[in-house]
Amino acid sequence: MILTCLIADDEPLAHQLLEHYIGRLKTLSIAGHAYNAFEVLDFLSEHKVDLLFLDIQMPDLSGLDMLKTLSQPPMVILTTAYSEHSLEAYDLGVMDYLLKPIKFERFLKAVNRVMELKKNAVPIKQEESATPAQQDYLFLKDGTAEHKIRLEDIAYVQAYGNFVKVHTVAGQTIVATITMKQLEVALPETAFIRVHKSYIVQVEQLTKLEKESVFVGAMEIPVGAMYKLLLEKRLRGH
Repeated sequence: MILTCLIADDEPLAHQLLEHYIGRLKTLSIAGHAYNAFEVLDFLSEHKVDLLFLDIQMPDLSGLDMLKTLSQPPMVILTTAYSEHSLEAYDLGVMDYLLKPIKFERFLKAVNRVMELKKNAVPIKQEESATPAQQDYLFLKDGTAEHKIRLEDIAYVQAYGNFVKVHTVAGQTIVATITMKQLEVALPETAFIRVHKSYIVQVEQLTKLEKESVFVGAMEIPVGAMYKLLLEKRLRGH
Protein backbone atom coordinates (compact mmCIF):
# COMPACT_ATOMS: atom_id res chain seq x y z
CA MET A 1 0.00 0.00 0.00
CA ILE A 2 1.37 3.40 -1.08
CA LEU A 3 -0.15 6.62 0.23
CA THR A 4 -0.10 9.77 -1.90
CA CYS A 5 0.86 12.90 0.02
CA LEU A 6 0.42 16.65 -0.28
CA ILE A 7 2.89 18.89 1.55
CA ALA A 8 1.42 22.24 2.66
CA ASP A 9 3.77 24.77 4.27
CA ASP A 10 4.77 28.35 3.55
CA GLU A 11 8.45 27.57 4.25
CA PRO A 12 10.44 26.03 1.35
CA LEU A 13 12.88 24.42 3.80
CA ALA A 14 9.99 22.54 5.43
CA HIS A 15 9.05 21.16 2.01
CA GLN A 16 12.62 20.03 1.44
CA LEU A 17 12.80 18.25 4.79
CA LEU A 18 9.48 16.43 4.37
CA GLU A 19 10.30 15.55 0.78
CA HIS A 20 13.56 14.02 1.99
CA TYR A 21 11.78 12.03 4.71
CA ILE A 22 9.05 10.85 2.34
CA GLY A 23 11.68 9.79 -0.17
CA ARG A 24 13.16 7.40 2.40
CA LEU A 25 9.88 5.44 2.64
CA LYS A 26 8.50 3.12 -0.04
CA THR A 27 5.00 3.49 1.45
CA LEU A 28 4.68 7.21 0.58
CA SER A 29 4.74 9.22 -2.63
CA ILE A 30 4.45 12.97 -3.17
CA ALA A 31 1.44 14.13 -5.15
CA GLY A 32 2.11 17.85 -4.86
CA HIS A 33 3.22 20.92 -2.92
CA ALA A 34 1.20 23.88 -1.61
CA TYR A 35 2.56 27.05 -0.01
CA ASN A 36 -0.66 28.48 1.44
CA ALA A 37 -4.13 27.31 2.42
CA PHE A 38 -5.74 28.43 -0.83
CA GLU A 39 -3.29 26.37 -2.88
CA VAL A 40 -4.27 23.39 -0.72
CA LEU A 41 -7.96 23.97 -1.49
CA ASP A 42 -7.25 24.33 -5.21
CA PHE A 43 -5.15 21.16 -5.26
CA LEU A 44 -7.69 19.07 -3.35
CA SER A 45 -10.50 20.25 -5.61
CA GLU A 46 -8.75 18.58 -8.55
CA HIS A 47 -6.73 15.75 -6.99
CA LYS A 48 -7.36 13.03 -4.44
CA VAL A 49 -4.63 12.43 -1.87
CA ASP A 50 -4.41 10.03 1.04
CA LEU A 51 -2.35 12.13 3.44
CA LEU A 52 -1.85 15.86 3.96
CA PHE A 53 1.19 17.21 5.82
CA LEU A 54 -0.24 20.55 6.95
CA ASP A 55 1.42 23.53 8.59
CA ILE A 56 -0.80 25.56 10.94
CA GLN A 57 0.69 29.04 10.63
CA MET A 58 0.30 30.10 7.00
CA PRO A 59 -0.48 33.53 5.51
CA ASP A 60 -4.10 34.74 5.10
CA LEU A 61 -5.73 31.52 6.30
CA SER A 62 -4.33 29.10 8.90
CA GLY A 63 -4.09 25.39 8.26
CA LEU A 64 -6.66 24.63 10.95
CA ASP A 65 -9.18 27.17 9.62
CA MET A 66 -8.72 25.74 6.13
CA LEU A 67 -9.20 22.23 7.46
CA LYS A 68 -12.55 23.22 9.00
CA THR A 69 -13.87 24.10 5.55
CA LEU A 70 -13.30 20.63 4.09
CA SER A 71 -16.26 18.26 4.22
CA GLN A 72 -14.15 15.18 3.47
CA PRO A 73 -10.48 16.01 4.05
CA PRO A 74 -7.71 13.45 3.61
CA MET A 75 -5.91 12.11 6.64
CA VAL A 76 -3.85 14.92 8.16
CA ILE A 77 -0.55 15.12 9.99
CA LEU A 78 0.07 18.63 11.32
CA THR A 79 3.58 20.09 11.15
CA THR A 80 4.07 23.20 13.25
CA ALA A 81 6.40 25.10 15.54
CA TYR A 82 3.57 25.79 18.00
CA SER A 83 2.16 23.31 20.51
CA GLU A 84 -0.80 25.34 21.80
CA HIS A 85 -3.14 24.16 19.03
CA SER A 86 -2.88 20.46 19.80
CA LEU A 87 -6.28 20.11 21.51
CA GLU A 88 -8.14 21.87 18.69
CA ALA A 89 -6.21 19.79 16.16
CA TYR A 90 -7.22 16.47 17.68
CA ASP A 91 -10.83 17.66 17.86
CA LEU A 92 -10.63 17.98 14.08
CA GLY A 93 -9.54 14.37 13.81
CA VAL A 94 -5.93 14.85 12.71
CA MET A 95 -3.73 11.76 12.76
CA ASP A 96 -0.75 13.29 14.54
CA TYR A 97 0.87 16.56 15.58
CA LEU A 98 4.55 17.01 14.73
CA LEU A 99 6.50 19.85 16.33
CA LYS A 100 9.28 21.50 14.35
CA PRO A 101 12.15 20.82 14.07
CA ILE A 102 10.82 17.40 13.06
CA LYS A 103 13.06 14.40 13.69
CA PHE A 104 12.84 11.47 11.29
CA GLU A 105 12.06 9.02 14.10
CA ARG A 106 9.02 11.08 15.14
CA PHE A 107 7.97 11.49 11.51
CA LEU A 108 8.20 7.72 11.01
CA LYS A 109 6.08 7.06 14.11
CA ALA A 110 3.34 9.33 12.77
CA VAL A 111 3.41 7.69 9.34
CA ASN A 112 3.27 4.22 10.87
CA ARG A 113 0.19 5.25 12.85
CA VAL A 114 -1.50 6.42 9.65
CA MET A 115 -0.57 3.21 7.84
CA GLU A 116 -1.98 1.11 10.67
CA LEU A 117 -5.26 3.02 10.73
CA LYS A 118 -5.51 2.81 6.94
CA LYS A 119 -4.92 -0.93 7.06
CA ASN A 120 -7.53 -1.43 9.80
CA ALA A 121 -10.22 0.64 8.08
CA VAL A 122 -12.78 -1.92 6.86
CA PRO A 123 -15.39 -0.71 4.37
CA ILE A 124 -19.07 -1.54 4.63
CA LYS A 125 -19.75 -4.92 3.04
CA GLN A 126 -22.69 -5.30 0.73
CA GLU A 127 -24.06 -7.46 -2.03
CA GLU A 128 -23.03 -6.46 -5.54
CA SER A 129 -26.62 -5.54 -6.39
CA ALA A 130 -27.19 -3.54 -3.22
CA THR A 131 -27.88 0.17 -3.28
CA PRO A 132 -26.46 2.52 -0.61
CA ALA A 133 -29.77 2.34 1.26
CA GLN A 134 -29.37 -1.46 1.57
CA GLN A 135 -25.98 -1.36 3.25
CA ASP A 136 -26.68 -2.81 6.66
CA TYR A 137 -23.44 -3.52 8.56
CA LEU A 138 -19.74 -2.78 8.89
CA PHE A 139 -16.73 -4.30 10.63
CA LEU A 140 -14.77 -2.33 13.23
CA LYS A 141 -11.52 -3.30 14.93
CA ASP A 142 -10.84 -2.40 18.54
CA GLY A 143 -7.18 -3.44 18.52
CA THR A 144 -7.77 -7.01 19.68
CA ALA A 145 -10.94 -8.12 17.89
CA GLU A 146 -13.11 -7.32 14.89
CA HIS A 147 -16.75 -6.51 15.54
CA LYS A 148 -19.61 -6.81 13.06
CA ILE A 149 -21.95 -3.89 13.77
CA ARG A 150 -25.36 -3.47 12.17
CA LEU A 151 -25.92 0.12 11.11
CA GLU A 152 -29.34 0.26 12.73
CA ASP A 153 -27.71 -0.64 16.06
CA ILE A 154 -25.43 2.43 16.05
CA ALA A 155 -26.91 5.23 18.16
CA TYR A 156 -24.07 7.74 17.77
CA VAL A 157 -20.33 8.00 17.19
CA GLN A 158 -17.94 10.08 19.27
CA ALA A 159 -14.42 11.23 18.36
CA TYR A 160 -11.78 9.86 20.72
CA GLY A 161 -8.37 11.24 19.77
CA ASN A 162 -7.19 9.28 16.73
CA PHE A 163 -9.95 6.71 17.27
CA VAL A 164 -13.73 6.73 17.72
CA LYS A 165 -16.19 5.49 20.31
CA VAL A 166 -19.15 3.76 18.69
CA HIS A 167 -22.16 3.79 21.03
CA THR A 168 -24.86 1.24 20.25
CA VAL A 169 -28.58 1.35 20.93
CA ALA A 170 -28.09 -1.48 23.42
CA GLY A 171 -25.61 0.57 25.44
CA GLN A 172 -22.40 -1.08 24.22
CA THR A 173 -19.35 1.10 23.53
CA ILE A 174 -16.61 0.04 21.10
CA VAL A 175 -13.37 2.01 20.86
CA ALA A 176 -12.55 1.44 17.19
CA THR A 177 -9.17 1.90 15.49
CA ILE A 178 -10.56 4.11 12.75
CA THR A 179 -10.69 7.88 12.42
CA MET A 180 -13.79 10.04 12.54
CA LYS A 181 -13.28 11.06 8.92
CA GLN A 182 -12.94 7.47 7.72
CA LEU A 183 -16.06 6.38 9.55
CA GLU A 184 -18.03 9.40 8.31
CA VAL A 185 -17.26 8.32 4.74
CA ALA A 186 -18.22 4.70 5.47
CA LEU A 187 -21.58 5.52 7.08
CA PRO A 188 -24.45 6.13 4.62
CA GLU A 189 -25.59 9.75 4.44
CA THR A 190 -29.19 8.60 4.24
CA ALA A 191 -29.09 7.32 7.82
CA PHE A 192 -26.38 9.33 9.64
CA ILE A 193 -25.50 12.99 10.01
CA ARG A 194 -22.59 14.82 11.57
CA VAL A 195 -23.84 17.33 14.14
CA HIS A 196 -20.51 18.37 15.66
CA LYS A 197 -16.82 17.97 14.87
CA SER A 198 -16.80 15.22 17.51
CA TYR A 199 -20.19 13.56 16.94
CA ILE A 200 -22.12 11.66 14.26
CA VAL A 201 -25.65 10.49 15.07
CA GLN A 202 -28.14 8.13 13.51
CA VAL A 203 -31.10 10.25 12.47
CA GLU A 204 -33.66 7.61 13.51
CA GLN A 205 -32.24 7.64 17.05
CA LEU A 206 -32.76 11.39 17.61
CA THR A 207 -35.40 12.03 20.24
CA LYS A 208 -35.20 15.80 20.75
CA LEU A 209 -33.69 18.90 19.14
CA GLU A 210 -32.82 21.94 21.23
CA LYS A 211 -31.14 25.22 20.33
CA GLU A 212 -27.56 24.05 20.82
CA SER A 213 -27.93 20.29 21.19
CA VAL A 214 -29.74 17.12 20.20
CA PHE A 215 -30.71 14.10 22.29
CA VAL A 216 -30.23 10.43 21.57
CA GLY A 217 -32.38 8.95 24.30
CA ALA A 218 -31.18 10.66 27.47
CA MET A 219 -27.76 11.49 26.00
CA GLU A 220 -27.34 15.18 25.19
CA ILE A 221 -25.02 15.84 22.25
CA PRO A 222 -23.78 19.33 21.30
CA VAL A 223 -24.52 20.75 17.87
CA GLY A 224 -21.70 22.70 16.24
CA ALA A 225 -22.53 26.05 14.65
CA MET A 226 -21.30 24.97 11.22
CA TYR A 227 -23.53 21.87 11.29
CA LYS A 228 -26.71 23.43 12.69
CA LEU A 229 -28.33 24.65 9.46
CA LEU A 230 -27.63 21.37 7.71
CA LEU A 231 -29.13 19.45 10.61
CA GLU A 232 -32.29 21.57 10.71
CA LYS A 233 -32.74 21.22 6.95
CA ARG A 234 -32.23 17.48 7.18
CA LEU A 235 -34.74 17.06 10.00
CA ARG A 236 -37.37 19.12 8.18
CA GLY A 237 -36.95 16.92 5.12
CA HIS A 238 -36.89 13.78 7.24
